[in-house]
Amino acid sequence: MRQFLILCFVCLFLFSYSSLSLANSEIKVNTKQKFEQPKYLKSKDAFILSYEKKDRIITLQWSIAPNYYLYKNSISITSSDNRDLFFSKPPGIKYNDPTFGYVNVYKEKISFPVYLSNINSNTLLVSYQGCNIHGFCYPPQTKTIELNPSISDNYQNILSQWFSPFMFLVFGIGLAFTPCIFPMYPITTKILSFHEQKPKKTIINAIIYLQGIAVIYSIFGFITSLVGLKVQFIFQSPLFLITACIILILLGLSMMFQFQIIGSSKLNNFINQLSFSLRFKSNYLNSFFLGILAGILCTPCTTAPLSAVLIYSTQANNPLWTSINLYLLATGMTLPLLVFILVGKKHFPKSGAWLNSIKQLLGLILLTLPIMIIQPIINPYIIKILWFIWASCLFLFILKKFNFTLKSSLFLVFITIVITIAYLNFKPQKTTQLNFLNLSTQSEIDKQIISPANKDKLIMIDFYADWCSACRKLEHTTFVNPKVINAMLGMQKIRVDLSELNEENLKIMQKMNIIGLPTILFIKNNTILKKHTITGFISANLMVDHINSMTSQ
Repeated sequence: MRQFLILCFVCLFLFSYSSLSLANSEIKVNTKQKFEQPKYLKSKDAFILSYEKKDRIITLQWSIAPNYYLYKNSISITSSDNRDLFFSKPPGIKYNDPTFGYVNVYKEKISFPVYLSNINSNTLLVSYQGCNIHGFCYPPQTKTIELNPSISDNYQNILSQWFSPFMFLVFGIGLAFTPCIFPMYPITTKILSFHEQKPKKTIINAIIYLQGIAVIYSIFGFITSLVGLKVQFIFQSPLFLITACIILILLGLSMMFQFQIIGSSKLNNFINQLSFSLRFKSNYLNSFFLGILAGILCTPCTTAPLSAVLIYSTQANNPLWTSINLYLLATGMTLPLLVFILVGKKHFPKSGAWLNSIKQLLGLILLTLPIMIIQPIINPYIIKILWFIWASCLFLFILKKFNFTLKSSLFLVFITIVITIAYLNFKPQKTTQLNFLNLSTQSEIDKQIISPANKDKLIMIDFYADWCSACRKLEHTTFVNPKVINAMLGMQKIRVDLSELNEENLKIMQKMNIIGLPTILFIKNNTILKKHTITGFISANLMVDHINSMTSQ
């Protein structure tokens, strides 16, 4: 035992010595390492945009250089007369962006068609933005595409072709299999439980119920086309987002806790009284009204596809066509539900504990939609808390299914939530940062460069933007390093924010020859030290060496 301990001690000593020697050798190598400025392409060379026109369709294509990527959400296409255009971007690939987290991006090559309507202008404005994988980002780019005037023909001729109604019908069928239609299933179950009716009455009630959904969609399309509603702005308004979230939360909770929002006893009594007052002696009116309510309450969950269809349809400026298109969309969306109603009692498994568990799980999944919808208008910390609460509910659901007691499960979830909130509210001690002089115009920059106070003084200009991931990395790592702060003593440090691509910022970028961000310029005696210009991220140690190489000259 004694010999074994001695052997272990010797091995540990040798390992420590070898590790120290290796570390020292690496330090020696690093101290001799010089900063090599990477070369980045210009935006027009990194993202080559081309297009092809054919009839009323223009196909846009980007050829993306290796090690570069385009943000999917940054691509926008508008006409100079602000008319809406119908197009669908490819899904892209998931990429862990240092600034925005996991986002959809495009690499290598991307192309998609843009369908042109009766636009009054012959010009398209295509905007996009991309970065290098090393964090060097370009400002948003906008390219102008001149169109052939013959493209702007009568849009109604397209809609009147036989394949257009079929397209909306098929699109509706596809929409029926998305999570947005889950709230309809409890409603469908309610219709099946009206009474022990014959198959004939079941079919009639189901068709009338589905017609209620189709009619409300058709009316919505008709009114939208009449008033020229800008649907995308309404769907993005805080009031609409909050309303949609409340409705989706109620729908999700109704699926989880086995209560029904639509089809409740009070609502049924109201409809029955209304039906009696109108002298209807059957439940057909009940079915129709429930269909209308289902269409209204499920509309917030189908915001994205519904807005796309409305934008596409309302270009014709024909309320009748828009109404027909929305009617066919709703009909296709409800056809699978009709099949469920017709064969559900005979061929679908009977209700049981397992089916209730699936329904509760679907309700829990449905509760993720309000968090995603409300995210643009809520503080990111609150969004994190909401996601954690949802994860805690999922955790609670699993604990319950594994026969944990409700009291102990709630206690564990409560403790976890408290710890998470404490973590989110924790603010680390502020670190020392460089004191930048923030400038916003070219004239202000020129005044600082020629100022007598800065004569024989090294001037550093940091060009920054909020959307630049490497800029943020520089700010939170390199510029807070004590060695960098000490090396920059005596320098005039200037920061220019290029987050917005306005006329003044474009002027600055053109005069200073800024092709992307981050870019750091060094100026002395009214002369830009071009060979010392930094583009992209630079570590603290290399920044110190870079500054020392300039000051030693």
